[in-house]
Amino acid sequence: FFYRSLPFTADCSTMLVFTLFHALLTFQICVSLDTRRLLQQSTTTTAPAPIDAVPQTIEIANELYLLLSAETTVMPYPQAETMLISGKTYWMIPVDQGITPAVSAPPSAPTTTTNVPWRYDPNVPIIYFNVPAPTTATTAPTFSPTLATTATTAPTLSPMTVQPTVIVAQPPSTSNPTLAATTLPPDPGYTYNMFGELCPIMPLGSVQCAEAADYVSDQTGNNQQGFTSCLDTADCCMCSEILCGEQGGDGCIELRVAGLMAAYGNRNIRVYGGERAFAKAKITCSGLESCARSRIVGNSVMELDCGGRSGCQGSTIYIEDPADQFSIYCGATSSCQDMTVSVNFTSTSCDPIELGEIKCLGANACNGMSLTIENNGCRDVVIKSIECRDGSCDYSSWSFFGRQAITIDTCHLPTGALSVPVGSSGLDRCFSGLQELKCSDIMPCMQQTKTITDPRNDFKLVCLDLLACGGSQFTIQVTAAFKPAPIQTINIVCDGRESCKGTNFTVVNHNRVEIEVNVHCTSLGACNGAMFEGSSNVRFTEVICVAVNQCMGCTVNNLPCTTSTTTTLPAGSVPSVPPPNALSQVAPNQAVPSTVYHNNLVPVV
Repeated sequence: FFYRSLPFTADCSTMLVFTLFHALLTFQICVSLDTRRLLQQSTTTTAPAPIDAVPQTIEIANELYLLLSAETTVMPYPQAETMLISGKTYWMIPVDQGITPAVSAPPSAPTTTTNVPWRYDPNVPIIYFNVPAPTTATTAPTFSPTLATTATTAPTLSPMTVQPTVIVAQPPSTSNPTLAATTLPPDPGYTYNMFGELCPIMPLGSVQCAEAADYVSDQTGNNQQGFTSCLDTADCCMCSEILCGEQGGDGCIELRVAGLMAAYGNRNIRVYGGERAFAKAKITCSGLESCARSRIVGNSVMELDCGGRSGCQGSTIYIEDPADQFSIYCGATSSCQDMTVSVNFTSTSCDPIELGEIKCLGANACNGMSLTIENNGCRDVVIKSIECRDGSCDYSSWSFFGRQAITIDTCHLPTGALSVPVGSSGLDRCFSGLQELKCSDIMPCMQQTKTITDPRNDFKLVCLDLLACGGSQFTIQVTAAFKPAPIQTINIVCDGRESCKGTNFTVVNHNRVEIEVNVHCTSLGACNGAMFEGSSNVRFTEVICVAVNQCMGCTVNNLPCTTSTTTTLPAGSVPSVPPPNALSQVAPNQAVPSTVYHNNLVPVV
């Protein structure tokens, strides 16, 4: 081009000048290209190290981006943009100027993030907070603007606001069971079910549900009508639904979950009992973690049997209008630990209903359990018994409420039966409206003080073993509050060796209706040193001592239990007894009971 532009008449000196100019221009172009190539090589060899170590920022065309390695980080949000640097791909998260990203490290990470590998954790949020805009170069590597040409399509996401923003991975939704993109890979040998819970991977053909689209009911597979069974390991863990019975149709007789993790984490289990007596449903979770972390909804259920170790641990169970004698059995280690049970009565039938037993028998069986019984129907509800062993009901919660009454017949509490389990709430109902309080082990109610308020008619306080109630102070108090039926009879039974030795029993009656108290001392030393006291309108009808050595030092209203003489009370006159802390002030001439038995002989009148 230069030579062609020279005039035809140009001399040699002119051509020499243009030749030197051409050589100099060529040299400058080569040096510029080499310098740019060296600069790019230097940049690409140093940049990936800090980016892979911890999240870094990059400034491109006056825009600030957070870079996360795509090799160790899942997509932070849908349609995230990427950048290619030295053959490696990085996620680009746009950040407004004046906002510096800070990433909270996983809990197990060291306190310093220098040269510490970082991996995205859906449980650890990425937090952006406001700081002054940087005025000097940051410690992150600054790339040549030419790197922008190596990126993919420029980010089209709208800029983030300068207000604090938290990006947190959302848990899987039950309405849309598709796993979120941020779910971590499952443990080896496990896969996720549609509820985001881990299920063991089993050989094809060995389980009823091999994938999320499968379901099981009493109409599928080898199940018979009214019976749905999950008997093998992870048999129904992957099911989208587990169904027994048909709502408004043929009722379920039993849902039986017996295999290891057979229905683990399944949150769509439905059990419909029928109206017929033989079709009252039973839910059985007898395998290890068989129904753990599940969700069960049912009606007309007669029994919830969590007999497997951790069988119902962490599960949520809702029962509406259970059948008569509905019971809950937690008989193995941690079988009902952290379980949430809600029982709701809505029936318009006004016949009273009696529930069965609630038993927490295994180690930690009902620790942390939450039980709610809500009676919004027309019928009164009576719970036959609640039983807790040592360490089986700690930190549990018991709630009883509603428009209609809920009463408890009997409580069998652990050692220290007159106090509720450690950290628990709601079991104080065990000492109000009772039909029976039984201390049946060795020393379960020994040396304790307890007031039992408004028990039901024919209430029984039973002490059945060695020193079962020894040295304690019991006050049975009948208030003036309205009661559906008057309280007329109270029974105190001391049927174990020295079971009531040195025990003080006080009956206080604030009603006009007279209360008759019957005392039975039927074992060696059962009532030795015992004291029985009654207020006005309290009459000790009988004190039975089968042998003299069963009631040595025993007194009734400050007179010996085995006295051979009695004082006849005037008509309508009943001695008055002061509060328990003033029993020592009882006058020595107070009346003896109207009838006293001696050595199982005829009464002395």
